[in-house]
Amino acid sequence: MQAHELVESLSLDSFTAFDVETTGLDSEKDEIIEIGMVWLKSGQVAESYQSLFKPSAPVPPQITKLTGIRDADCEQQPPISQKLPEILDFLNGRWIVAHHADFDYRFLSRAVQRFNPDLTGPSYSKVIDTLELCRILLPYLSNHRLDTLTDTFGIPFPTRHRALADAEAAGRLFDKLVPLILELDIDAIRTINRILNGASDGLRLFFGQMEVLKTKSRLPHRNPIQTGPPNILGRKSAAVPSEDVQRVPLAEVTDFFAAGGILSGALSKYEPRKPQMDMAKWVTRALNEDAFLVAEAGTGVGKTLAYLIPTLFWVIRNPGQKSVVSTHTRTLQDQLFYKDLPLLEKCFPDSFSAVLLKGRSNYLCLARWENLLRHSDERLILEQRRKLLPLVVWMSSTRTGDIEENSGFSRESNEDIWSQINCETRHCRNRECPHETRCFLQNVRKASRSADIVVVNHSLLFSTLSGFQSMLGEYKTLIVDEAHQIEKTASQYLGIKLGAKGFSETGHWIYHAKPVEGGLLVSMANTMKSARIDRSVRIQTGQAIHRLKSLALELHQAADALFKSLDRQFFQVDQEKPDRWKVRIRDNGELLRVAAPEMTRLDETLVQSKQEWTGFMDSFGRGMFSDGHENPETSREMESVLEKLGGLHQNLQSFLHPDCANHAVWVECAERGSGREITLCSVPIDVGDLLAQCLYPRIQRGIFTSATLAVGERFDHVIHRWGLNRVEPDRMLTRIFGSPFDYGEQVLFLIPTFLSNPKEEGFAKELSDLLSRVMVSHPKGTLVLFTSHGMLKQVYHSVQPALDEKGIRMLGQGIDGSRTSILRMFQQDVRSVLFGTSSFWEGVDVPGQALELLIITRIPFDVPTEPLIEARMERIQQEKGSSFFHYAVPEAIVRFRQGFGRLIRTCEDRGVILMTDHRMVQTAYGSLFLNSLPVEAKLCKSETELLSHLDQWFSS
Repeated sequence: MQAHELVESLSLDSFTAFDVETTGLDSEKDEIIEIGMVWLKSGQVAESYQSLFKPSAPVPPQITKLTGIRDADCEQQPPISQKLPEILDFLNGRWIVAHHADFDYRFLSRAVQRFNPDLTGPSYSKVIDTLELCRILLPYLSNHRLDTLTDTFGIPFPTRHRALADAEAAGRLFDKLVPLILELDIDAIRTINRILNGASDGLRLFFGQMEVLKTKSRLPHRNPIQTGPPNILGRKSAAVPSEDVQRVPLAEVTDFFAAGGILSGALSKYEPRKPQMDMAKWVTRALNEDAFLVAEAGTGVGKTLAYLIPTLFWVIRNPGQKSVVSTHTRTLQDQLFYKDLPLLEKCFPDSFSAVLLKGRSNYLCLARWENLLRHSDERLILEQRRKLLPLVVWMSSTRTGDIEENSGFSRESNEDIWSQINCETRHCRNRECPHETRCFLQNVRKASRSADIVVVNHSLLFSTLSGFQSMLGEYKTLIVDEAHQIEKTASQYLGIKLGAKGFSETGHWIYHAKPVEGGLLVSMANTMKSARIDRSVRIQTGQAIHRLKSLALELHQAADALFKSLDRQFFQVDQEKPDRWKVRIRDNGELLRVAAPEMTRLDETLVQSKQEWTGFMDSFGRGMFSDGHENPETSREMESVLEKLGGLHQNLQSFLHPDCANHAVWVECAERGSGREITLCSVPIDVGDLLAQCLYPRIQRGIFTSATLAVGERFDHVIHRWGLNRVEPDRMLTRIFGSPFDYGEQVLFLIPTFLSNPKEEGFAKELSDLLSRVMVSHPKGTLVLFTSHGMLKQVYHSVQPALDEKGIRMLGQGIDGSRTSILRMFQQDVRSVLFGTSSFWEGVDVPGQALELLIITRIPFDVPTEPLIEARMERIQQEKGSSFFHYAVPEAIVRFRQGFGRLIRTCEDRGVILMTDHRMVQTAYGSLFLNSLPVEAKLCKSETELLSHLDQWFSS
């Protein structure tokens, strides 16, 4: 059977693609306002259908903004009830294709139920979701939005978020996917069908038919998906390791950067930058002198090459002197590993090797994957099993096994599933594993042990401090980029969080009775049925499994009782509540006093569970459920259970007996949909002490760099916060490498002094009025930075009417989409306005006309009542006096400078920064902010003066 015959056999040459536009996301209360359908036959549009409908309520403004559909467009249209018969007639009888098909199908089915229940809706067994297919087939794309996919395949898609255009785009996309599907390996198809067992949608029917036909066909069985990116680069230098450390001649480094040097030959349009060369010299000095360098390198310096090139000279001259480079963001990590290091590999005179290493929980375990698939019906309900689909093709094509490279699988929302197939410590069989030679984790760890450069993120760096040698191995050189995030990330990974979710997920993994009975214990019971064992042993084992089932259910119930009790004790149901709020615990015995019965019950359940599991494994598990029986992985799963229970118990002990003198301890409540999530948190007050004890004594040289570290051209604040003041003074170097940008020519910095103090009640209205007039009179790409979501929403809705009237697109964080989606839309529309909070103050790189006006609404002080901030300020108050000047102000300056740096990203950028918090010029501490900036501020005493400055700037 040839490919075209298979297509015809599956009727893939004729199908209907459809799409709906609605008044909202809830099919129970929102309505369809437009439907578009296209019948595609042999790649050609055979027939199309499009109609608008009149909803029972006005079209919401945000829907008009997204789709362009207005009330006036729908006013003279019929209600959808009148059109349902012809819509269903168009759909019936063929495969139905849609992007995010569940959404469209749910709305259409609900309309049939609501208006014409006697009609027969479209068959769900014929519905195929191109979104789900793309997540399976294209795991390496950055995302699976329809516009991204059409761009990838070169499909024309000029009109977006209109039903007919979206329907045709989805249909054209499906045509492009069919060849990829036909070339799938038969084993991958069988795995997909195993996962979809019991499903009733078109994907199950489609792959079921394909397995039958493909088994009979002579089509090549191969995986067409492009192999994923590597995490190992270069080759190990052939140089013989030397016990004597060889210094790097400074001339070699400077010659590399010089005009006509190696770097100029590798980079087009390369021009030597004095700040970059100066930084490279200081990095070389720190390496040669076993020193610690804290270096601020402004935007445009080119700091990554400034530290990478001297470091490569160092590791090449000193074999075995591995260097670790740590970043905070994945963006910078990818730039280092997939752009900068490959460039240097091509132009460096000697060979070197580099490895991108992450924590073991990032990697897929092949043995656990096979084990879960074997018992997926017992351990996962259908909805959970479907989430495994994006892993099927990816796991056979990835070179790394790193789940972060798979955009089709959301680890964050599927942590309960991922925890069953990742490379957990206790589960690993090392050399006994049948997949030992293919193991993603072992291969990258083996490579990292002998690598010259190991690139990690701050999370791995700080999470392994207690077991320093276990993951990263021994190294003496550490480079920390984005170093301004050190204290925040170290606090996160040296602290403890405990919530009901962790207990429920563990209990569910072990055993669940609803919606169907499943979990590890059910798998074990089934294995026991086929085992050749004595009847008495079978009875004893069955009784032990029954006790373990009861304990798993009790674990969930006990944890649920504890966190509900904490909710009642600390948070009033009827109080006015934000999205998240916290109550600090100051007394070591407070938690036990307010929830003693519940904490004791949970503690006893964990102790009993550990004892029962240990006894069960000693008596039965290590024999019956080990190698040689049906399931060689089950004994490893039991070890993992015991490790999970031990970790939960250890964390619970931290709150039964907290150390409130040295840790900030609090109870946190967050809104999660219609419910509330309660979490216990404990974070060290001073991470600098821990870094000074656990990190710095183990390394000989360190580089700590970021675009913003200094406060008033001094580094005292970060040096004390990071514990570097414990390092020998003669080994500490500090330096500022200024940006090559001409801020005096490129930036106009305005501070209106006529607004109220941001603490006053009328500030939000004054700010809204001013922003409306500024953005209407100067419709430029504008980023508005806030310090709270509450203020953002208030100002957003106040200025929206004025901007909507002028056709200026507004994009609000938490209002108009995810951070990634609104940032993408902002970059594409040079007249748009983006309102963002903390995550937009850094890591946003929008050069050119897309960002010409930056508005900073308030000085970004930490919230003083935040438990961790409060605890740190109290300690500083006791040790130094004013916590405001020794902590709050320096922290705010670093954060403000991060926000300030969003505007100018290249030498060609030009724009205005408007700071609407006049405390910067009317308080004693304001001068500290101004002295930390590369440009002088112009004060505006009136709105007229402010608008005049803007007019002159933008017209020049």
